[in-house]
Amino acid sequence: MAKYALTTTQRWVIETDDIRVVLDNLEFSDFPEGLTGDAEFLDGSNTYEVIE
Repeated sequence: MAKYALTTTQRWVIETDDIRVVLDNLEFSDFPEGLTGDAEFLDGSNTYEVIE
């Protein structure tokens, strides 16, 4: 089994009255609090490297 370091970048369009509430409650692509509508995914990318 191999071990990897994974970097994920995601861009979203969101509407909120308080971005800090959104960021404080953000859990990997889940916006549980603070949005004024649905989050719209724009794009993303993944990079990884093998960890020895």
